[in-house]
Amino acid sequence: MRREERLLLGVAEASRLFLQGERADDVLPRALGVLGSAAQADRAYLFQNETDPTSGELLMSHRYEWVRPGVSPQIGNPALVRLPYSRAMPAPWLGELLAGESLPVLVRDVPEERRALLEEQGIQSLLLAPIHVGSRFWGTVGLDDCRAAREWTEEERAILAVAAASIGAFVTRREAEEERRKGEERFRTLVEGSADCIWEMDSGGRFTYLGPSFQELTGIPPEEAIGRGAEAFLSPPEAERLKLFFEELGRDPRRFTSLRVVIQRRDGREVVAESTGLPSLDADGRVVGFRGSTRDVTERDRAARLQAALFAIADAAGASQDLGELYRRVHEILAGLMPARNFYIALIDGERQWIDFAYFVDEEDPAPQARPLGKGLTEYVFRSGRTLLASPEGFQQLRASGDVVPIGSPSVDWLGTPLKVAERTIGILAVQSYTEGTRYTATDARMLEFVSTHVALAIERTRVQDERRRTLERLAEAQAIAHVGSWELFPGHDPEVLLSDEGCRLVGAPSPAGIRTAAEFFSLLVPEDGEALAAAVRRARDEGAPFTLDVRTRAAADARSRTLHVQGRPAFREAGRADGVVATLLDVTERKRTEKALRAATGEMTESIAELERRNLEISLLAEMGRLLLASRNPAEAHAVTARFGPRLFEGASGALLVVERERDTLRRVAAWGDGGATTASFARDDCWALRALRPHRVDGRQGALRCPHSSQPEPCWSLCLPLAAQGDLLGVLSLERTTPFETEGRAEAAERLAGTAAEQLALALASLDLREILREQATHDSVTGLYNRRYLEEALEREIRRAERKGTRLGLLLLDLDRFKPFNDSYGHDAGDALLRSFGAFLRARVRAGDVACRYGGDEFTVLLPEANEENVHRRAEELRQKVREMPIPGLPPAREPVTLSAGGAVYPDNGKTSAELLRAADEALYRAKAEGRDRVTMAAAGWPTTPEGEAPVRKPPAADG
Repeated sequence: MRREERLLLGVAEASRLFLQGERADDVLPRALGVLGSAAQADRAYLFQNETDPTSGELLMSHRYEWVRPGVSPQIGNPALVRLPYSRAMPAPWLGELLAGESLPVLVRDVPEERRALLEEQGIQSLLLAPIHVGSRFWGTVGLDDCRAAREWTEEERAILAVAAASIGAFVTRREAEEERRKGEERFRTLVEGSADCIWEMDSGGRFTYLGPSFQELTGIPPEEAIGRGAEAFLSPPEAERLKLFFEELGRDPRRFTSLRVVIQRRDGREVVAESTGLPSLDADGRVVGFRGSTRDVTERDRAARLQAALFAIADAAGASQDLGELYRRVHEILAGLMPARNFYIALIDGERQWIDFAYFVDEEDPAPQARPLGKGLTEYVFRSGRTLLASPEGFQQLRASGDVVPIGSPSVDWLGTPLKVAERTIGILAVQSYTEGTRYTATDARMLEFVSTHVALAIERTRVQDERRRTLERLAEAQAIAHVGSWELFPGHDPEVLLSDEGCRLVGAPSPAGIRTAAEFFSLLVPEDGEALAAAVRRARDEGAPFTLDVRTRAAADARSRTLHVQGRPAFREAGRADGVVATLLDVTERKRTEKALRAATGEMTESIAELERRNLEISLLAEMGRLLLASRNPAEAHAVTARFGPRLFEGASGALLVVERERDTLRRVAAWGDGGATTASFARDDCWALRALRPHRVDGRQGALRCPHSSQPEPCWSLCLPLAAQGDLLGVLSLERTTPFETEGRAEAAERLAGTAAEQLALALASLDLREILREQATHDSVTGLYNRRYLEEALEREIRRAERKGTRLGLLLLDLDRFKPFNDSYGHDAGDALLRSFGAFLRARVRAGDVACRYGGDEFTVLLPEANEENVHRRAEELRQKVREMPIPGLPPAREPVTLSAGGAVYPDNGKTSAELLRAADEALYRAKAEGRDRVTMAAAGWPTTPEGEAPVRKPPAADG
């Protein structure tokens, strides 16, 4: 038998091994033995390639080998592991292998610097063939002759190339199978580990598959629900609504998102769930079922309602005229969060040991009178300082221990939480139920506890406002008694001057309302004294310093001129700068007698006003920031809102907002204020103590304090990091620093509470924006190709037509169709079809201009909008796409397959149509002609289009059978 025949038989046997074998370690050595024996070679072997990750150099490693008896094996030779091709062979040889050519080598012809490695193995002649896996140069298969300088024939070279191709096909198959196996494992892991419930159902609405999360969602094991419809877990109205929804999907198949239903769990609890899914279609486009996922959004809904309640409480605190109105508004707001038919607010006077029921609404009992602290549930919460949820059993335990005695009608559940301001308990917020149908949970307790902080601040603010009003009333009375007047001057406001009644009398004005401008006020004084007072006011505004001086009035109502002692200070109506002054007027004749009392009254008033202004400013800034965060359309706007309000909320501190970059597990600074921004621009998550512990981390200058490595200051006097999290998802961190200490420990604690409230608002806003971005992306993009979807195309086409009409420009429209897509699917399978669509989507994204819009129109049809493109431009762009698509790689398919081609139809506004329907109709007709004329071509819309009535949808003629 001739050598070539033996080789052919050997290759055939090796190919059979590749088709039947599964493990490379079993198949490849046996196949090399068959090839080596058939070729009468001394050694047959296989090298596999890899790339050096540092240098990028191509390396080869000896993996498998067969040797004739008596020949030295090389499989363990360390010199043949990670051997650079540049050391093993001259560059032209590598070029031939990369080009797919077999390489015969006589060792005596090898350059001397590379000959030693071959001679050490006893090789006199060798034949190499490249192994390609897809378009990748995977390795080489070779034969050695150690007995003679053998001249390899063309037939031997060709047969070894066939063997290399068989090895490449075997490796490709194994890699594809391994990738499929990994994909199945990833999918199974995703489904089983997903917090969402993955499901499938048939066309009749009965479940055919349910993920493990179904039991957590409904309380029912998945195997119990298989074969049943979703209506079994819903109330009758919800079930009917869901049935109508799926019937409509059966008539009009489409993807659906944000389908919300209320599920009745087996334990009786109701869960708000949100589903996303799409119909399953057979080859004829008929709906055979549905598949999708369902998520428990109960907590998200509760968080949204809680956030709205907090904003409402802040608004109520600003709008309420008295405490009674505020209490009623708090009751209304709380009733939107939980059952609150029976609700009261009790205020505690800790020094007097007295309790006053300021607001009380109850179905069973009348409002109790104020009384000394006793042993009721309300007093128990005050003494413990903690929230209490008391069921009948829990009440009996407290009663048995002697901590509580019965007061009022017995309730089924009682829930109360302390109202605290600056760690001081000012009262109790409580709800109670008298029926078994209304029970409170730990979630209700947490919600009431969270709301109580804001209620306490609102009550305290309104109490301070009431106290201020009473103080001002007392001050007006004191002014009249002590003959002390007051005035405020705010240039640029209307009115500029506010005079008290006594001040009006002292300066001789006809009435307080009769003096509105600064000029009118200064004209009541002796000219030089008026000029001196005006200069003192300017200095107070510019330098922020108080002033005192004596001025003389021109004439008073009783025809006497008075000398008045003026004491003033800068005042603020807008945060950040002094824009006016407030001052007192004192008749010098009364000065000696009233000086001490006036100084005390002025100091008390100044401190009270400053504290009130600070609290009012903080509450109003928080409310305003919350409204702007809620109105932000994207994260960038929310970041800008944070940067705007940061320096106003945290005066004297540097600050920064950083968000999590999940792909790198780092945080990136997106907003900053003050010197250095309080932190570095980015850092790893472990560089922040607050993120490690998932709780606020404070450093106040004490020895041994653990500073975060990301801090921008070497030794800050005070720093605070607050993690931003929502629904268990870490979103970022709010970082603050001061280089100067706080005036008091109370101011530091107030700053921390303010920062905590701001961080909660930021976390809720950022979480809401993240969810909004995900939903916006899903609504406008095709899930397979990543291109815009048909819905977005319709909006974009109308918008671009209007823009072209305004600018007097043209607009090009391309309608693209992948030729013979159905035969491609039939030949390679639907996974390959999806791979083709994904590759074509990436192909289009890489080749459209910044202003162009590429969309998936449907199936294997795509559109490209080309603003300001005439017919010549549209045709040229289409030709470029048609020619380049042949070179488009498709992962997982061999390069030897028939290339992908496309047909294109083009139309131009306004030449081929003035409406979106006309343009689409013209492009569709052009595409049909391109397909009818043989495919793989570009056809522009014929002159004179449109030819059908305006407003009709495009009419597609029946396509060819193979697409």
